[in-house]
Amino acid sequence: MADKVKRTTYKTVQKRMKQAKKSSSKQLISFLFIIAAAAITYWYTSNLPEAETPNYSSDQSTEGFYFYRTVGASDYYFDANLLVGDALRDELNQIITSGFTPLSYADAKTVLEVSDQSLTDSTKVMNVYTGLLVPAVWDSTSWHREHVWPNSRLGIERVSESSKNQGSDMHNLRAITPAVNSSRSDRFYADGSGDADITDDGGFYPGDDHKGDVARILFYMAVKYDFLVLTNEGLKMNQITTRRREPKWGDCHCF
Repeated sequence: MADKVKRTTYKTVQKRMKQAKKSSSKQLISFLFIIAAAAITYWYTSNLPEAETPNYSSDQSTEGFYFYRTVGASDYYFDANLLVGDALRDELNQIITSGFTPLSYADAKTVLEVSDQSLTDSTKVMNVYTGLLVPAVWDSTSWHREHVWPNSRLGIERVSESSKNQGSDMHNLRAITPAVNSSRSDRFYADGSGDADITDDGGFYPGDDHKGDVARILFYMAVKYDFLVLTNEGLKMNQITTRRREPKWGDCHCF
């Protein structure tokens, strides 16, 4: 009886030892498999081509909507990519100033016929702030030349027909209905909603459909001419200081 028990115990021990060895072998194989898989993954990922960081710029569709697209080294704003703060402002100033050819205030009569041309009727221009369509050919009564950044706040005398300075910069000029030109005057831009109108605080809201264009024009002028300052502190927005100082980035009223 004792011999039988011994034989049974011995067999049980042997069986368990075999099971332990088998389990250890499986664990070792699994471990080696994981190591091999990790090595293959590392080798594969380290040999992948480096992903190109996309650069983005805006463009405008035929319907007037803006969208983004990737840009290459030959694109207009490429050198400003990834810059921020003063470096971005300085680079933008260099970009928009390089190759700039000033035109006279008189030239705006024909330039605006094209730049403000209606998207639906090539014989009409769209007036800023109202969207009113009027005959494109200059007749001095259908539309006037609006200084989005007011002439009186450009740091110069009243612009003349022959002037070639910040008062005749075509990027700051828009076709405008004469009556709206009078009510807009040189008021600062203010918050609002709906159509263009004079606000309760004496400012001027350019209208839901035009505030984006106005904001871009003001941004351009503040970058192009470093003596023009957008601010909400002390001076009304769109007013310049008589002393030269760096524009306060972040002071721009974004409506």
